[in-house]
Amino acid sequence: MATHVHPISITGMLGLAAGYFAAPLPDVDSPNSTPARMLPPLAWACELLRIPHRTLTHTVWAIGALFLLAWSFRHAHLGHVDLGPVIMAAWIGVATHPLVDMLTRAGVPIFWPLGRRYPFRIAWFEADGIFDHIFHTLFLLGTLIVVVMWASETVPTMQHMLELLHRVVDAVKNARRV
Repeated sequence: MATHVHPISITGMLGLAAGYFAAPLPDVDSPNSTPARMLPPLAWACELLRIPHRTLTHTVWAIGALFLLAWSFRHAHLGHVDLGPVIMAAWIGVATHPLVDMLTRAGVPIFWPLGRRYPFRIAWFEADGIFDHIFHTLFLLGTLIVVVMWASETVPTMQHMLELLHRVVDAVKNARRV
């Protein structure tokens, strides 16, 4: 008899979360950004070193250095959880941030400080504009859908909780009809 194994494990779920929450980290060089408020020592270091926004933290040099750091932890474990893929997922989140920033009008000088500032652009959307908010909302919703689907199929107590929630919603709907 075949056993159903869901493709997303605890490590996969942690990787999704790590990638999602690590993705904004390159904006730590912007004093009013969420990463700067959440990680004041890094923001302070960027300010002390006078690192302008979308320069060093958005370059191939920073992404490469972070890759080497992440790679050095590829065999890390916490109990039975393999943290190597989780750390690499966090790196992927950070590494894709400059690619998403290339969708904005400002672009990203990925080879800064070599030569003059030539930002790479794929499109010309406004940063923090409607496209930016739609993109982040869709990504968050997609992540939540994956989490709920995974939890409802692999954790019996979660499945029972979702069934109970469904019954409560049905009861509320029926009560409104009366």
